[in-house]
Amino acid sequence: MTSIKAGVQNPAWSPDGRFILFTSSVFKGEGEEGDDVKVITRIKYRFDGRGYFPGKWSHLFSIPSEGGEVTQLTDGEYDVVASSVSPDGGRVAFTCNMDEHAAISFFRNIYIVGPEGGAPELFLEGEKTGIGGLGSLAWSPDGKHLAFEGSVIEDPGNVGHKNDEV
Repeated sequence: MTSIKAGVQNPAWSPDGRFILFTSSVFKGEGEEGDDVKVITRIKYRFDGRGYFPGKWSHLFSIPSEGGEVTQLTDGEYDVVASSVSPDGGRVAFTCNMDEHAAISFFRNIYIVGPEGGAPELFLEGEKTGIGGLGSLAWSPDGKHLAFEGSVIEDPGNVGHKNDEV
């Protein structure tokens, strides 16, 4: 259906079967992609088993289930961590931190975007609610509610936090 240079991760059918949502890496770094020189501009620049990812960010894409053009739903210097399509297929919720200091924060936010992309709408701001590490998302069957996992962070200055109130 598609051949994306960085590969496809986390594919998921929309509940209505119209499209497939997935993540893939997007190069937004300095220099040439694939160059031997690595320009490191963020604290988290590699993971064991994944290697270096200078200038690469994980973003959401969709493709019609019958094939066609791939649409990039999110864009910027941030990583999309988790996503979920609403039951009617009209909204995509995702977690990320778009802040320039995201690498030193425990907080992420939940945003909503349409299946065609566009400007994400802030749904829940993790830092204001005191909920960090926002991860998995799931819509209720009627599409009126969104469940998520996260951790209550009572003291953002303390790295030890608990996960027993969410």
